[in-house]
Amino acid sequence: MKKYSLEERKRIVENINNLSKIEHEEIFKILLKHNLNFSKNNNGFFFNITNINDDIIDEIKNTVDFYNKNKKKLEEMDEKLINCHYISKNIKNIENTFKEY
Repeated sequence: MKKYSLEERKRIVENINNLSKIEHEEIFKILLKHNLNFSKNNNGFFFNITNINDDIIDEIKNTVDFYNKNKKKLEEMDEKLINCHYISKNIKNIENTFKEY
């Protein structure tokens, strides 16, 4: 019995589709490492996820999850950096206001 249902596999493919080109290449390397069949054209590479065994799906899913977690962390860090810049700018404005008095 397969560990991943067809719906879960489709979700994994949707998550792969949302990755960047560089991240797609890492998924492609997993396929190559396991000698999986795929096709490739100008739009990218394509594979049939229904025929891939669960161990390889685990590897692909873990890679996708890693990228998504990192993306989220980077977005959070960017937001904190923007907030710090905003606070720093406000502090400078306050300091300049006090210098005038």
